[in-house]
Amino acid sequence: MKPFCTFFLRSLPLLALSACATILEGSDQDLTIITDPPKASCKIMRNNQLIGVVPSTPGSITIEKTKHPITIVCEKEGYETIQYLNGSGTASMTLGNILLGGPIGWAVDSATGSDNYYTTPVIITLVPREGAVSKKAVAHSVNNSIPLK
Repeated sequence: MKPFCTFFLRSLPLLALSACATILEGSDQDLTIITDPPKASCKIMRNNQLIGVVPSTPGSITIEKTKHPITIVCEKEGYETIQYLNGSGTASMTLGNILLGGPIGWAVDSATGSDNYYTTPVIITLVPREGAVSKKAVAHSVNNSIPLK
């Protein structure tokens, strides 16, 4: 029985380090949406399912992190509707977790979505409906996610 106790006590630091992103960053994330002009309504979709709404921009919403991208659809009366794809990237804690926590920590973070991250804030410029034939709506964010057409 004594060897098991010694093994358990020596394993505690590794167990404490496993799943770092889950502990430090969690499986949810605040997403901020800013539009120009303000006061647009934006829906947040994942896999063609509504996961949240920002009723008036600028605004924020807490969303669950996953490996799947989200689509932000913003509307405002008198302006073209724009769809914006925000891809799921890897959270900064993931590499450290793999190195320090090993495969168990990474597996926990991956299962909870904690090793993913969406770009925020997302800044969307809406184009007036008149003359929209020659203009395209523009969307950009801090890390250049790709706008949908």
